[in-house]
Amino acid sequence: GFADSPVTWEQFLNMHKPGTFRLIKIFPVTQSTGKVRPCDDGDGGEHTELTADNNKLELCDATQPATHIRAVQNAASEQNVVLTPGVHDLETGGEDWPDAYRYTPFQPEQRLMAVVIFWHTEWKCPALCIYRGLLFGLSGAVIAFNRFSKFVQHMGRRLLFILLSMYFDDASLQDWASCRKSAQSCLSQLVSLLGRPWAPAKRQEMASTGDFLGLTHDFGKVTEGVVSFWPRQTLLLKLNTMMVDAWLANFFPPGLAAKMFGMWNFLETGLFGHLGRAGLTHLRLRQHKDPPPYEFHDGLAKLCQMLSALLSIQPKRTIRIKWTDRNRFLAASDAAADESSAPSGGFLLVFHPGPRLAAVPDLTAELANCLDPGVQKIAQWELMQVMIALITYPEWFRNRAGFWFIDNINGLIAMVKGRSGVPDLDHLAMVTHCLLFSLNCTMYWEYVQSGANWSDAISRLGRDDPWRKKHGFAFAPLCVPLEVFQMDLHTMLKAPPN
Repeated sequence: GFADSPVTWEQFLNMHKPGTFRLIKIFPVTQSTGKVRPCDDGDGGEHTELTADNNKLELCDATQPATHIRAVQNAASEQNVVLTPGVHDLETGGEDWPDAYRYTPFQPEQRLMAVVIFWHTEWKCPALCIYRGLLFGLSGAVIAFNRFSKFVQHMGRRLLFILLSMYFDDASLQDWASCRKSAQSCLSQLVSLLGRPWAPAKRQEMASTGDFLGLTHDFGKVTEGVVSFWPRQTLLLKLNTMMVDAWLANFFPPGLAAKMFGMWNFLETGLFGHLGRAGLTHLRLRQHKDPPPYEFHDGLAKLCQMLSALLSIQPKRTIRIKWTDRNRFLAASDAAADESSAPSGGFLLVFHPGPRLAAVPDLTAELANCLDPGVQKIAQWELMQVMIALITYPEWFRNRAGFWFIDNINGLIAMVKGRSGVPDLDHLAMVTHCLLFSLNCTMYWEYVQSGANWSDAISRLGRDDPWRKKHGFAFAPLCVPLEVFQMDLHTMLKAPPN
């Protein structure tokens, strides 16, 4: 096993003198899946400090299978090989090590630094045992174990020529369907020779879909150049159950808010763009600031409605693994506002192929009333330009990819992150990313200094902007549809990508 048999405190002192060993207590940790893991407290006994390692980890993420397939596509393009369905089909599989840390040995002379103490329920007293493998959760153990998984990863790549990536004890591998699972078989033989066989119960047989780090990836459209991702179904069911139980009990304590916040921050990595990042402010407030009683309020109710909408519509994340000839666009926007005058704004759009469009939305007092009270709203007016452009010219943005230049840092960060600590910016970011999903539009955000922003003049001069006239932009005044601010996610997302 990974540890010696447990003994009592008196028995342990008869074998080892005080001062020659260091104790570490063990405690249970309940994971989001409900599984209970024993974890070692590295802080109490100063084990973490004493085993600190300055090396930095370099890890992949859940989208690594798409990176593997992109490498195959690139290699095929370089060799002028056309990957055709039925001939060059790819499959994916997964492996996992059982009790990975516990069965990774360390130097025998250091074993007295790994003396675990716990309460023995039968003896009714503390019990101690000396580990033979790495302690679970210590920073030093994390670095040490990662060296071994990296070694196995490179063995699989260099010796077996397998598309393989390791994330600690989790393995993801891809191979041709025509190879009839030989890659998975050879890899299993390799790790067995190294003394660390995979866990048979956790094996994912080679197939067109697979799970890696909580996300399910689908190779059904690989030959079309797309790999799609979506959170694992068991995690979605877990989150939905938590929301329903809290709603029925009208009880949403800080602990539940913290757990949901952590789960959703992971789950949103499998959603289109940055959908699902916005709207989580109420979870943070309940976790850190809201006083009891911990009942549902309007903000939490709207949050649960948002999460339910996203789970039912399933805006899957897609990664393009080969070049596609999509139509492009280039855009810039700006807004101006001060205490002495009404806000103004405008944007310039260049579609290729397509027209050059210029517009100045009417930023009315009714629209300002939709925002939270406050003096400075320049970032909000800046983001409204993007949202209004998508609503006004949907057919020009549909299925395109392009860049949008913004000269406001706060607004830019909200768009890049998909959320903000400012409620107005948070909502505008959410609406914008919903519209991008509905239009199947890929947008990249770039910062531009105000002096170099080519939409600066139109935001102040409107139709009279000389730069717009010189470069042939067709002008249009626009009215802002206030109903967008009251629109629910089901309505905004009901038009799926083409």
